[in-house]
Amino acid sequence: MSLAREWNAFFNPIGSAVVDDNVVYSGSREGVRALSVTNGAERWQTKQDRISLLGTVDSDTLYYTSFLEPGLYKASTETGEIAGTADIGPAGGPPAVTDDYVVVGTDHNSNDGTTNKVVGLSKRDFSQVWSVSETDRSYTGGIAFNGQAIVGFGTRDQNRIEARNPATGTVTWTVDGYVTAPLRQYDGSLYAPVAGGGGVELVKIDSDGSVAWRHLLEEQTDSMYVYTAAPTFHRNRAYFASYSQVHAVDLDTGETVWQTTTDRPMKSSPAIVGDHVWVTPTELPDEERNRELYGFDIETGEQQVRTRFAASTHDALALGNTLAVVMENQMVAFSLETNT
Repeated sequence: MSLAREWNAFFNPIGSAVVDDNVVYSGSREGVRALSVTNGAERWQTKQDRISLLGTVDSDTLYYTSFLEPGLYKASTETGEIAGTADIGPAGGPPAVTDDYVVVGTDHNSNDGTTNKVVGLSKRDFSQVWSVSETDRSYTGGIAFNGQAIVGFGTRDQNRIEARNPATGTVTWTVDGYVTAPLRQYDGSLYAPVAGGGGVELVKIDSDGSVAWRHLLEEQTDSMYVYTAAPTFHRNRAYFASYSQVHAVDLDTGETVWQTTTDRPMKSSPAIVGDHVWVTPTELPDEERNRELYGFDIETGEQQVRTRFAASTHDALALGNTLAVVMENQMVAFSLETNT
């Protein structure tokens, strides 16, 4: 298996890219950029500074937050025109965007006694509908699920996932766990990467808040680092990177299909392109950067590709049949070629 370069887009990506239809949205030092997945051409760019993108696309609008430039924003996916802003403070993760409301929370990440909050805003004009103060915990991200706004929290002893009525903020159900990576939904269920007393888990949650299963990914260690990422789904499996392992998990049972261990930690979501699971590892604590990309057989977990680039690698994205690698100074798309 070899990689054939299709296109480059040179800029400094920041945050988590969002892929929707034929467009990839990425944060950068000069705002949000919308790129064509076909050739990398820039469709538009917002006039903002230092946007570490944490967002989601709903209909024809990109809703996003940025820890570097505190606030909540919405922009047209067609033109990039910013149609609304809300000064909520430093957001701790992506917003939960429901039919009529946007729910988001703060992460002041400080020890000065600052109280965090979760707010519900009108989707139409970002006017505040409700607000809840949160003591000793911070918002780590949200998602819309089954008509509810699902919000994740972390820090100290207040770790849990909450389903809130997006119109009132009322809590309808909770699940224990410190959300360590973006929540995902797939085929009618919610999936949450969490850290708890036993270690790092992937939790499957049904629409009524009941836990279908908890899959232990990594037992608790003495490391101060928590390397996890959001799962990626393909057919009836979830693929998940945690610490130095890649897991394939059966969605019905939560049992391991395969797992493989590498010599480097990983905290980016896998990308499924072709018959391979692609992951960019991260640098070791004593290293300045990582420049590698791994490719694993989707059925067996056997590592079949290990390639090194000149620039540091941050993420891998599936753009249909094309694999994109997010680097420190560019985004590069590759087609896959089988060696004969």
